[in-house]
Amino acid sequence: MISEYNRLSILYSNASDNIEKEKYKKIITQVVIPKIDEMLYFIKENYGEKVFIQYEELLKENT
Repeated sequence: MISEYNRLSILYSNASDNIEKEKYKKIITQVVIPKIDEMLYFIKENYGEKVFIQYEELLKENT
């Protein structure tokens, strides 16, 4: 998911018009970010706070 977020962010930055930018923004905000949030929620529920914090840090480093 992180690589998809990064890929879409690059496409958004390089988009030539507002319609294209809006398309990538919607994909990021309506699909990718909610899935990352869901992933983090399940990591926290299944593996605990320590693992959750480690994954949060990985996300921050890679986005």
